[in-house]
Amino acid sequence: MRTARGSLTVADAIADYVAWLRTHRATADDAERRAGKLILPTLGKIKLTDLTTARIVHWRDRMAETPALLRTAPGQKQKYKPQIDKRARRATINRTLTTLKAALNRAFAAGHIDDDTAWRRVKPFENVTAARPGYLSITEAQRLLNASEGAFRILVHGALLTGARYGELTALRTRDYHRGKLHIARSKSGRPRDITLTEEGVAFFSRLILGRAGDEFLFVHNDGTPWRKSEQGRLMRKACARADRSRRRLSSATTFVGLSRRNERDAANSRREKSRPRQYCNGRAALWPFERHLH
Repeated sequence: MRTARGSLTVADAIADYVAWLRTHRATADDAERRAGKLILPTLGKIKLTDLTTARIVHWRDRMAETPALLRTAPGQKQKYKPQIDKRARRATINRTLTTLKAALNRAFAAGHIDDDTAWRRVKPFENVTAARPGYLSITEAQRLLNASEGAFRILVHGALLTGARYGELTALRTRDYHRGKLHIARSKSGRPRDITLTEEGVAFFSRLILGRAGDEFLFVHNDGTPWRKSEQGRLMRKACARADRSRRRLSSATTFVGLSRRNERDAANSRREKSRPRQYCNGRAALWPFERHLH
């Protein structure tokens, strides 16, 4: 930050934090979008030296009573949801408070402000985090797969077999699959990782790369164009509605399938057992959000 120390604002701290995220993490866009909608309009112009616990608490409580934002076309007046889901809204503000504190902590660590008491005293709302959805059974996973169409079905199948996030899957190139492993060049943490596949996963990705150049995207639309950010939400809601709207796990609120922690362990187990690999729908978190909506 090049601004004079005494005149640094919350907006300056946010900008510096987002710039750091772009280099070291994969969450810069989410933090920038969240700050732009929920933090900067109220707190952005306040100098760090003028920021108080009371101001942050007032912002936190006021935002919790504000209806969730709806997607609005550029240039049009911002639209809001007609009703407030108190728990969901407070959970969103908790995540936003985390973003704010991270930016302010970075400014404090860099010596741009001498005291972090103002935000350290502010606590998040309690008992608002919803339990993660359970995992899909093989039958439920198959029903979801059958309800998906075209290129999206291929994407869903890839997610079921790997546990990778939407952004990780859609960034994969043909060269990232090699000898039974997928290389994720940039994960949410900003660090690379490898996903070990079962025999079923190996067969799937071996078919997917046939005849394709190394720099081609693995997952593309029916017309061959790459998937872009947030293009999956509508298709997932549609597939869930087809699969079975009455089932909680396949409700229209479900956004995507992910198996983030146990897929590699299950792959290792299946190799040791030398048996037919289980379909990847028995992990800890088989319904993982593809995108996070601002409530």
